[in-house]
Amino acid sequence: MESEQINKDDSVRPQFGANGFFCVELFCGTGNLTYAMKHYFPDSFGVDHKVNKQRVKIVCLDLIREDHQTLVEQWLLSGHAFGCTLEFHAERHPERGSEG
Repeated sequence: MESEQINKDDSVRPQFGANGFFCVELFCGTGNLTYAMKHYFPDSFGVDHKVNKQRVKIVCLDLIREDHQTLVEQWLLSGHAFGCTLEFHAERHPERGSEG
């Protein structure tokens, strides 16, 4: 594939800017990091349970739900996910020990 580079160890790494590869930012809030990553991986997106004042495409999922966790897992294991970042704020989820 022209968007991939094969290395000496037979691993395949995407080239910066390659379509089809993406980064996922979990608990992204406004998606500032995703916004920066879109310069390198245009198909990148954020995930959060509350979408408000976002700068980029954000998928609204509640990661307390198992079906939403499974969906994220499928994205990350798809072979096209270049990276995943996570910024967790416990105050956003009352089930996780706060009044949020």
